Amino acid sequence: MDTAQSVTVVTSPTLSQPTRKGRAPSGFEVIRKDGPPASRNSRRDTPILFSRAMFSTIRFGKDNMTERLEEIQLSMVESARSSFDESELGHLRCLIRLVVEFQDYLEHGSIQIARSMQQQPYLGLTPAEFRNDLRSASADPFNKYDLGYICESILSGVDSFWDISTTYRRSVGATDSTVEWDSISSRESFKTHFVLMFNRFVKDAQFESKCRLLLDLFKLQIVFVGLSYDN
Repeated sequence: MDTAQSVTVVTSPTLSQPTRKGRAPSGFEVIRKDGPPASRNSRRDTPILFSRAMFSTIRFGKDNMTERLEEIQLSMVESARSSFDESELGHLRCLIRLVVEFQDYLEHGSIQIARSMQQQPYLGLTPAEFRNDLRSASADPFNKYDLGYICESILSGVDSFWDISTTYRRSVGATDSTVEWDSISSRESFKTHFVLMFNRFVKDAQFESKCRLLLDLFKLQIVFVGLSYDN
């Protein structure tokens, strides 16, 4: 698979906008439905810019994924209310969403980003080679453009991961992580490991152990980003 590409989102479909070193330009952000937005710089020399309206059409998976997400969020948030404040509950919802959406991506892939890029008005101004590459990507459920968006989504949740990890370590019944940062060396072993842990996460009914699994699943997602940029 090609190296993942970062996606920078802008509120207007302008083709050029100056940036300051170390910061994303004003108006750029990774869109998140839960928790505070997290601005990030693109890792591309020339970022591909998207309008906010474009991302309003993106949906991951099918209705059963949405139902599963809402069910898990409702159950875990209710269990956490006695020890988490409102900000932490927002971070918890965010982590759950990112984990459930990522599992859906691993199982089914996505072509939403590639296809949406094909519909942008500026596409005619890009090189023919890029347009041909985009055409091929729109038929590949694990194309580099959707992969790039998935990786940016994961990175946007790092603050939530840190917040929940800190709160979890202070809670009664907290356990240590079972995931080592260097324990996964390939995409193939990663998927097997993630799916098995996700199935345990869905079935677990005890909050402390379920929260540990949630944190370890997201830790694996961070490893996935590293694997994606290394390939």
